[in-house]
Amino acid sequence: MMPSRTSYYYDEERVKAMLPLLSDDLLLDAYHNAVRLRLELEFLRLLKSEIRRRRLSLPEERPI
Repeated sequence: MMPSRTSYYYDEERVKAMLPLLSDDLLLDAYHNAVRLRLELEFLRLLKSEIRRRRLSLPEERPI
C-alpha cells in the first residue's frame, strides 16, 4: 500500500535554509522528482520559489 500524498513530514524552515546550498542542477532535479513523486504542493511551491529566486527556468519554460 502506497503512503498518502500528505503523509510525508518536512520542516519548512529547515528546507528553506537548505535550498540555497543545492546546486542549480540538483535543485532542478529535486523539483522534477518532487513533481514525479507527487509530493506535497507546499514543498513544490518552496522548490519553485527557489528556482525563480535564482532566475532559473524549468525545461518546459525554456524558449526553443
